[in-house]
Parts: sequence; C-alpha cells; structure tokens
Amino acid sequence: MHSIDLEKKTAAALEKPPLSRTVVMRACGRLAGLLTGGAYDGEIRARGLEKLLTRERICQAASFLREDTLERRVKTELLGLQNRFLMPLGVLMHVTAGNMTGIGAYSVLEGLLAGNINLLKLSSEDDGLSVFLLQELIRIEPVLADYIYTFRIPSGDWARLLKLLTLSDGVCTWGGDEAIRGIRSLAPAGTKLIEWGHRISFAYVTEAGRSNGEALQAITDHMVRTSQLLCSSCQGIYVEAEGREAVDFSRRFLRLLEHSPMRSMGIKKWDSGDAAPSGSTRRNWSPP
Repeated sequence: MHSIDLEKKTAAALEKPPLSRTVVMRACGRLAGLLTGGAYDGEIRARGLEKLLTRERICQAASFLREDTLERRVKTELLGLQNRFLMPLGVLMHVTAGNMTGIGAYSVLEGLLAGNINLLKLSSEDDGLSVFLLQELIRIEPVLADYIYTFRIPSGDWARLLKLLTLSDGVCTWGGDEAIRGIRSLAPAGTKLIEWGHRISFAYVTEAGRSNGEALQAITDHMVRTSQLLCSSCQGIYVEAEGREAVDFSRRFLRLLEHSPMRSMGIKKWDSGDAAPSGSTRRNWSPP
C-alpha cells in the first residue's frame, strides 16, 4: 500500500468513535471456536502449515483467544482503572521478533483491545501464522479491517520503516537490545516506545516491611491475580533477613498466597514448590 493511501486510511479511522473492545473479544471468541472445531483444518493443510499448527498449538491459540480469557486479562491488567476515561494511543506500529511463533498476531490483538490502529511489520522469518489469524479475524468481523495492516519490510529498509514510524503514535518492539536500539534511533521525537522482551520484576521487602501485612497482602494478591505472567508481575522477592528469619518469612508468605482472595478468580493452587523465590540480603538498597 502506498504511504499516502495508508495515511488517508488511518486518518479516516482515527475520526471514528473508538473501536469497541467487546467487538474485538467477540470476534476472537468466534475464531477460537472455529479453530478448535476443525473449520480451518483443510486450509491449514493447503497452506502447508500443518507442521506449525499442530492440534496442541491450535488448542493453545484458541485458549488465548477465548472471550472469557480476554475479559479476564482486561480486568486483570486494567484493574483500578475502571473509573477512569481510557482512550487509545492512536496508530500503533508493531515490530516483532522472528523466533516467536504468532507473536505478531498477539501484539496486534493487544493493540485492538486498547482500540488502536495497528501496523504490523512482519519479521523476515515470519511463518505465516500471524497473517492467517489476522485475516480470519477480519473475515469474521470486517470492521477490524480499518484497524489492521501488515507489511513485509526488510529490517534494513530504513526508508520504508521511517514512513511507517512517521504515521505512528507508538511502537511496540519485541526482540533484543540491538533491534530496540535501531527502532529507537529511527522513531520521531514524541513517539512512545513500548518495549517487550525478557524482563524480570521483583519486590524488595525491608526489615520493617516484613511486618507490614497490608503491603505483603497486596504483593500476594497481584502475584496470584496475574499468575506471575506479566512483565510487571513479581517473579521473586528480596528480603532483608538472615537465616531463620528468611525461612519464617517464606512460610508466612506462602500462607498468604494460599489464602489470597484472588484465588476465587480460578488461579492455580499454590504449594511449597510454587512459592515465590526469596533472596536473603542485608544490603540496604532499592531496585531500579
């Protein structure tokens, strides 16, 4: 598509009311049902995707696309923002890594749930899964066509990348530091960069904080509510304690996990093997 045509299309979409999150989730739910029901088995074979889209992977994709799954994710990630007026960022470009199957569709779906127009730069190693899923999503709900655009642009074609970046209000980048640096150097001033990659988040409990029941409960509730899957989820805890104090803290924290009210959301049962790892230290410092 010519850059002028794309600019006109995105400008026209931006003038419309924000995309309904319910419309997106219902379309995804229908796609999930078609996937698990075998509706695409013939097309998958015709496209030569049967080795990539095994029954196990189809079930995994369908599980992620289910309407109730998406509703739970939205509720979890936007918890505390229900009383605020949320607006889309606008035009969101996605630069994905080639070593993660279907990551392009996943990234675009997150953009759709936030009401954004999405420009997906496919990786040179793209296996076709993202395009297949997005095409079917548009076929199920044609209104989404104005919010999804895919492009095959080599990473070294800076001129074409810059044209897309100029149209974008934000860029979701997936991959290593080098790829992220490259996009950051090209992105116009004021463009929001949303960086995804390998991230580990943790909590730091001071000596005084070990007895702060309210704060510890908030940590456990967040861990259980998110299943520790978000980049912002707490995957570990550093504790200002030594020896027996660290062991006692871990046991108390496990009990908080086991009795968290968030368990009612259907999160898995915790046991001693699942307890959040904690590190013992006497250094008085705070994480970045």
